Amino acid sequence: MKKLHSLSASLLLVVILFISGCGKNDDVPDDLLCGSASSWVATDLPNSLIYNDLDIVSGNRTMIFEDITTPEDICTEETTTATFRAYADILPAGMTVKGKAYWGNSGENEITLPHTTSMYESNMVIDLKPQFGTNPGWIGLQIKVIFPTQGSFSADSLYVQNNISNMTIVYTYHKN
Repeated sequence: MKKLHSLSASLLLVVILFISGCGKNDDVPDDLLCGSASSWVATDLPNSLIYNDLDIVSGNRTMIFEDITTPEDICTEETTTATFRAYADILPAGMTVKGKAYWGNSGENEITLPHTTSMYESNMVIDLKPQFGTNPGWIGLQIKVIFPTQGSFSADSLYVQNNISNMTIVYTYHKN
């Protein structure tokens, strides 16, 4: 009987401590809330054209490259980073390269890639928590190339290929 009372008292103490906040996730560091660190890399982007558009007013062609196999089980307790790269010494006048990330129902960000030594590159820090809360998140990542048309889709495709030797995206995140 004494064992039953002490077991009941111990259980009651645990329940009271949990309800009072000792068991909240706020007390656990973020790095313990997420799974292992991981990287996702897209290296075949020049062969992954998903969209193209010709603006007849400006005469600019937009080509969007995306590898649709991006991660879907992303921990939202920590920020993530996307690194966009376009390998080119110098882009011709009028050609711009941008990195774009989109997630959830309305989350998105787009940046222009500045020139570094032998490529155009930029990092984007992304916070998925406002869109997904504590649920696992997902993301889409793209590289956009905008330039004056060369007269046809095939000429424009060759123009991009001749000026940008490769494009990659590296995404670092924690698994859920």
